[in-house]
Amino acid sequence: MARDRGSVRYHRGGWEIRVQVNGRRRTERVAGDNTREGRRTALNALDVLIQSADRVSDDLTVRSAIEMYEAARSADWSPSTRKSHAWHAAPVIEAFGSVPLADLRGSDISDVYVAWRSSGKAPGTIRRRHSLFAAALHHSVRSGWILRSPAEDVVLPKVKRNLMDLPSYQSIETALDRIPESHRRLQAVARLALASGARRGELAGLRWTDVDFSARCIRIHAAIAEGPDGVLTRKQTKTGSVRIVDVDADAMTDLRRWKSDSAARALALGVGLPDSAPVFGSPTDPFLHIKPSRISQDWSRCQDAIGLDDVRFHDLRHRYATTLLEEGVPIHHVSQRLGHSTPTITLITYAHAIPSGDRAGAAATSAARRAR
Repeated sequence: MARDRGSVRYHRGGWEIRVQVNGRRRTERVAGDNTREGRRTALNALDVLIQSADRVSDDLTVRSAIEMYEAARSADWSPSTRKSHAWHAAPVIEAFGSVPLADLRGSDISDVYVAWRSSGKAPGTIRRRHSLFAAALHHSVRSGWILRSPAEDVVLPKVKRNLMDLPSYQSIETALDRIPESHRRLQAVARLALASGARRGELAGLRWTDVDFSARCIRIHAAIAEGPDGVLTRKQTKTGSVRIVDVDADAMTDLRRWKSDSAARALALGVGLPDSAPVFGSPTDPFLHIKPSRISQDWSRCQDAIGLDDVRFHDLRHRYATTLLEEGVPIHHVSQRLGHSTPTITLITYAHAIPSGDRAGAAATSAARRAR
């Protein structure tokens, strides 16, 4: 069945829609049965495609679509989200920026992803790039610039979780003792990360008013976010939660020692250390919060020397959570201590750390059999 500038036909189990755009043919597929109702759905889709084709010119490229998505959504992003978006958007724009939006196909996207994977890019990196790309294309669909997002046709590489391969809690503790004195700040922040499971930005956002030495706990209610321009912003935690986390005596002793070191640094500048000062101040100014990226950079410089070359700083949080679950701490308590929005997230991430589940199930059926 044909209409002006376009046509529909039932082909290979679905409806194929064709429309002429600036002398070139555009083809889309719509699911549906070979019935009158299915044909009506296909014709309505054809009308939408013609209208969107009128709005899409050759000048509307993938780069333009991403930029318009950013303009529409970035006002609600945190500084760290803006920085992450810019980082992952750059290679997407480099690969697809000049491609007309109307000509983009799922096979084109898949080919680039395969090339990225072959060049050594991790599956997680590709999936993060795809996430923002798919969001921009979905925005183009909602705006009527394209009928359907080609991102829907892409099969993403699977991410393999390696949390079970982390060194033991004791091994990491021993390795942290080998951090040189020249990186005393890193040693202090790493030990607290291992003892509390706090995120990197949350550790950077701590102030001495958030530390209760007598009760041996810290109050986590803010985080430091770093924007694309390097400007730091103190904001609420990732899930907006406020939590009190108990910390073991050894970690609090080390934190008290770090406070003495910080006070000595401040005194060397001719001032005292106020309680409102950050726990982990900037290397250049103890009264300014350290950049979260600086923590990771310092960790990268030291991890090989201390024998943790395969352990990221964020893995200290994973080791903390895994240890609690292996020791039988209820999952809802672990979720609360980690600041997860729901225990489901904790369960999905750390299911491997609950080894007693199958044994408990077997014991329950065995007990029921004996009772019978």
